[in-house]
Amino acid sequence: MKYTVVITGSFGVGKSSAVNCIIQKDGGIIQEYPQYVITEHYAFVGNYKSAYGGVDSLKGLKTSDYADIVKSAFNERDIVFIEGYYLNSFGNNVMRIVFAGDMGIYVGLYASESAIQDRLIQRSGNDLNKNNLHKFQRNLKKLIPKYRAIGVPAFILDTSNLTVEEVANYILNRVKNVAKIL
Repeated sequence: MKYTVVITGSFGVGKSSAVNCIIQKDGGIIQEYPQYVITEHYAFVGNYKSAYGGVDSLKGLKTSDYADIVKSAFNERDIVFIEGYYLNSFGNNVMRIVFAGDMGIYVGLYASESAIQDRLIQRSGNDLNKNNLHKFQRNLKKLIPKYRAIGVPAFILDTSNLTVEEVANYILNRVKNVAKIL
């Protein structure tokens, strides 16, 4: 079976950091393509040459393009991860991504306002837009039951007090449980 793992969350929750950790846990990147990379067991859509990659860093593409990239990555691996801020939706473009394979897995990450504030300042010196954060997190919490209602395994995790490795392990454990792999 082919599995699409969609990871979303606001800026600063640890999406790219967790995926970079998963990449390292799987032995690192062994092949790079223009829009995705592969490791021993997985493919990851996005640009992972920088610390903050994911699909948000792919220039000149729209959310409507991502499902085709996921399908291309399935030529290399049966489990494809895709993470980004703009995947926080129940719309047609994200549905095409979720169902690009045989089964989608949806993971929503969030964190407290203070944790995100600290991470953003440390990372880029930028301040937090609290209105956008609250709107994003309210929407994310509404999405999880919607995905579950249509049979998509959907998980939500508060990353406020977790290490990057703990977030990566949480995601990997959920994927392995759903995909029934070791």
